[in-house]
Amino acid sequence: NVEIAILTSVPEFAMDDEIRLLRSKWPPKESQPQSIVYVSREGQNRDLGGMGKEVTKYLLSKKVQMVDPSKLDWGEEISLFANTSKLILVNGSSVANLVWMKEGTSALILFDFRDFSTQIEKSFIKSTGIRTLSLNVDDTKNSEADILNHVATFLDA
Repeated sequence: NVEIAILTSVPEFAMDDEIRLLRSKWPPKESQPQSIVYVSREGQNRDLGGMGKEVTKYLLSKKVQMVDPSKLDWGEEISLFANTSKLILVNGSSVANLVWMKEGTSALILFDFRDFSTQIEKSFIKSTGIRTLSLNVDDTKNSEADILNHVATFLDA
């Protein structure tokens, strides 16, 4: 079932044909992507710890829309991500929503401890046509100022 495959933590299909199939089966309404969205994982088992609170506070100060995809119905979720020009998210199942974003839009994926580790993840990201950057927010490797500067640079690009 396509819907189940989309909602898995590690996207199971990573080929261009599958991405095209999904986008054709559930095409979003035509519009120009405009919103900047942040999907956090605060309070969940893979949040960003103390740094997550700082990132959230910074993004809210920049009027970035904060979203919990689990609270959206299927149509709302597709529409939201199809109209997202820039997406900032903590690595996890929400990465699957890159499928709905228009090619050429951008995503900043925040990692608490690593970068993409599997070929499936890397292939999936490449197949979406979304420009992606990743940032490890482990505060033992990067200072708070450096992390927030990377986020600011992404927003301004």
